[in-house]
Order: sequence, then C-alpha cells, then structure tokens
Amino acid sequence: LEFRRDLLQWADTPDRQRTLWTACKHDILFFINAFCWLYEPRGSRLVGTSSNVVPFITYGFQDRAFLAMQEAFEKQDIGVEKSRDLGATWMSLTLLFHRWMFFEFSSLGVMSRVENMVDKPGKRDTLMWKLDFLLKGDAGHGGLPAWMRPSKVYRSMMMMENQDNGSTFEGAATTESAWRGGRKGCIFIDEYAAFPAGDDYKALASTQHATDCRLFVSTPLGASGAYYDVMHQPSNIKKIILDWS
Repeated sequence: LEFRRDLLQWADTPDRQRTLWTACKHDILFFINAFCWLYEPRGSRLVGTSSNVVPFITYGFQDRAFLAMQEAFEKQDIGVEKSRDLGATWMSLTLLFHRWMFFEFSSLGVMSRVENMVDKPGKRDTLMWKLDFLLKGDAGHGGLPAWMRPSKVYRSMMMMENQDNGSTFEGAATTESAWRGGRKGCIFIDEYAAFPAGDDYKALASTQHATDCRLFVSTPLGASGAYYDVMHQPSNIKKIILDWS
C-alpha cells in the first residue's frame, strides 16, 4: 500500500503518467501488482484488514500462470485446472482486461453457464461486474487511477467497449448459438466443469470456430463431460495446473 501510494504521488505529471502507462502495457505483472484491486466479501479470507477491497498482489504460482497464459494468448486454447480459492477467475479476467486496456481492437468474450452469472445489474458475483471493478472500482474503492482509464467507455448489458482503442468485451451464456457469427481474440469460459450436461458440449461447438484461443478454467468435477475431455484428450491445448498441494 505504501508503494502504491508513493507511486501515485510520483505520477504527478502527464509524462510520468505516460511512463507508467507504457510500463503497464509491456509488463502485466507490474500492472497487476501496482494498480489492480480485488473484491473479497468473506472476512475469513482477509488478513490484517477490515476492508473488502484489497490490492491484487500475486503469488509465485500466479506469476507463472499469468506468463504462461500470456504466451499462449490468442494463439491456442488454454486449459486451467485449479482448486477453489486460488483466484483463477480474477486472474483470467485480469489477463483479458489487460489486453482490453492496452491493445487496440481486441475482441474478447466471457462466458458462464447462465446469463445471471455473466452480467446482472447490482450483482457483484458476475464476470462483467468484476471487469467494471477492475476498471473503476466501486463506491470510491479500488479501480485504476483516473488518468490511466480510457477517456470513453461504452457499457451496456453484456457489453463493454474501450472507445479509446476499439477493444470490446462481450458476455454470453451457454447456448448453441453463442458467437457462431462472431470472431474473438480470446473467449474465457468460467467453471466449465460445472456446466449442465449437454450445454458443455454446445459451448465447445459454438466457440470452436469463433476464436483460436479459448480459456477453459474450472475446478475438476469428475471423469466425464466436456471439460474433462478438453483437459485429457490429446490436443495442442496449453495446460496449466494451479498447484494447491
């Protein structure tokens, strides 16, 4: 916190702000550890603070996972196997958010098993709310400094556009037609093993030709289903295990 405070005090001119903006573009770990925040509503998970908004300070296993995902980003499918409470959803969203913030015309998708888990006004558990939070925080807490944010952002249900650089987020729930007519640089599919039987394979089929990079993230749930097949059948998928041993 002291480091972040001193960094923001140092960034008191447009030239210094541009220097930090450029550093964030080229180093995702610096961006996260210097400027990103998390929302954690469970008091039992908080140490040394009574605030539910905490700085995103990456662990070593997260650093390795971020760099591995970034290497494969927009090039090949990525499969992440994880335990609960390792921050994998926040990690995946932050990876895509970094691309949305700093790279032009990035077209990005986020998917969950039902629409209310992708976007619903006032619901803090949704994927799109977490993206909103990474950008501007909530109730005056968290979010990027004003000088770093895009000057114009268009936000509607299931859609978020950075009008400074043309990059977009689009949300979708599990349907046979999700993104069949569109193209995405990357599609993040959250808790894929928990998709209802049948819907998991529909999501697999509908996203197959929409992108070269699907980011499958889930806690394993048995030895069957589309997520199990994705993680165990021979393919060129980039497999990442968030080791909880």
